[in-house]
Amino acid sequence: MGDGTHIAQLNLRPVIRSERNLPANGLREHAILVRGMEVSATSNLDVIPARIGRYRILTRVAAGGMGTVYLAKTKQADGSELQVALKVLHPHLAQEEEVARRFIDEGRVGSRIAHPNVVAVHDAGQADGTSYLALEYVHGDTLSALMRATVSMRKKVPVGIATSILLDLLAGLHA
Repeated sequence: MGDGTHIAQLNLRPVIRSERNLPANGLREHAILVRGMEVSATSNLDVIPARIGRYRILTRVAAGGMGTVYLAKTKQADGSELQVALKVLHPHLAQEEEVARRFIDEGRVGSRIAHPNVVAVHDAGQADGTSYLALEYVHGDTLSALMRATVSMRKKVPVGIATSILLDLLAGLHA
């Protein structure tokens, strides 16, 4: 997505909680560390499903070795809509019972963790043979975007920012 919208795909996301340490180069809150897949728009031309279970798919945001992540919405019990990052296990992996079970278990374990530096897991399940995790939607720049920006300016990530990211990472791991 060209608007800087990205989605964290797994259970860990150190987030820069304030702008105090960020350079004035357009990179602001929500630098996200993503484990497992690069978070970026994909040029894959596969057909995007309209729905997966109770989730209405809006767009694809990333694809990697384990699966594809979609921006999706669902209706909540109170009638409001919840926007989520819907991580879907690739079909060839979902056919392996053990892989699909571990994927769903990862979501269920993650749903018990409540911490500002850990992406919330709203739902984990299967719909029509498709294994998915509905994760907290996070808007912002990725950590890799921060790194690319500093490299392109021929600078290093400032110590204050690196320290903030590392402390957030460690706090999330401690959760």
